[in-house]
Amino acid sequence: MLVTCATPATAAPLSALPRLSPAFSSATPDYTVRCQAGQPVQLTVDPPRHTRVAVAGGKARSGRFTASIDLAPGRAVALRFIGAGGTRIYGVRCLPPDFPAWHAQRTGTPQACWYLVTPYIKPYPGYPPGPGYAAIFDSHGVPVWCCCGSARRLLGGDRSEGSVVPARRVPVLALAPVRLVGGGPRARRM
Repeated sequence: MLVTCATPATAAPLSALPRLSPAFSSATPDYTVRCQAGQPVQLTVDPPRHTRVAVAGGKARSGRFTASIDLAPGRAVALRFIGAGGTRIYGVRCLPPDFPAWHAQRTGTPQACWYLVTPYIKPYPGYPPGPGYAAIFDSHGVPVWCCCGSARRLLGGDRSEGSVVPARRVPVLALAPVRLVGGGPRARRM
């Protein structure tokens, strides 16, 4: 005879409306939502027992609560989970509405902390030019920075395939490790 015990389903410590991507995992520090200017993001926080959470620099609270945050594309909010084991910081960034869909899957140990993905200009003959993004993804496959605009703006004018883009016209991003309280290195635009 096989006996199994059903355990009650537990809510994720963090969820959002619009939906958080990827789904919350305590091992993943950065998340995205596809929000629209003027429509607040609803963050539902359900921390583990003996843990308090501060949203956007506010006062830390315990127990389940919802916070309404005004985010615009490219902006982010930080959440501090404060427990007996220390403090963990998570970020939720609003993606532009036309940011391309993506899928990331870790099949082994990442070889880098950050991955630069360049804009697609014209992926296949007959397709119109894409929105023109450059993005930096973390080792969990989450975009933590992006620069958007037309291909002309990103490359500094009309360029045919194979032409050289003058260095002075390429957007520059400097990555500097920044130590956050209880957190690890983060990228920041300089």
